[in-house]
Amino acid sequence: VQVHLYDANNVLVGTAITDANGEYYFVSSTVADPNQTDNIGQVNGGIKFNSNYTIKLDRAADYNTGGPLFGLRKTTMDQTTQNGFDEGSDSDGDYDASGNYLAIPLTTGNPGDNNHNYDFGFVLAPSAAPVSVTGRITTANGNGIRNVRVVLTEENGTMHNAITGSFGYFVFENIESGQGVVVSVSAKRYTFSQPSRFISLEDNISDADWVSEQ
Repeated sequence: VQVHLYDANNVLVGTAITDANGEYYFVSSTVADPNQTDNIGQVNGGIKFNSNYTIKLDRAADYNTGGPLFGLRKTTMDQTTQNGFDEGSDSDGDYDASGNYLAIPLTTGNPGDNNHNYDFGFVLAPSAAPVSVTGRITTANGNGIRNVRVVLTEENGTMHNAITGSFGYFVFENIESGQGVVVSVSAKRYTFSQPSRFISLEDNISDADWVSEQ
């Protein structure tokens, strides 16, 4: 994927191509970048301190048939329900003013500061068939918990509600695939160490299970 770095005047100052791990870097340099096909974009004249820049994925061919981003769409930004360090594992990209390409506006730090957390996240675009999300809520000893409220929130903000039955099961059906959703659980007498989870919907989910702390 081609990655461009623009300065505050929208002048292109750096170009990189992501490697096999999807990684890219922009670094200061005193010369023009001798290789604009690797994953290190050298910025001639240096990256300025405390200055505004924008990272863009704006090569049209990357989104077209045969391109590395074809059949994908951006995932939900700034998620905090995934495992690990949030800023190192979330997505920061959103569509630019044109609505065609993803961009991350940023402000650089002080001398010596580095930031490796400007990430673009993608999921498979929706397929024709919707999917279902099924799970079970149980106590620590494996008994199903009834009357647990379960809420599924889609990327567009649409919320779906379910209540678990006698054996703790719940199901959401006809949910658009290819998106990331947040599923949250709450119960009057029980607590959960991670009551909300981010789930990527590429197919039916049958193991969205929670175990209470009691």
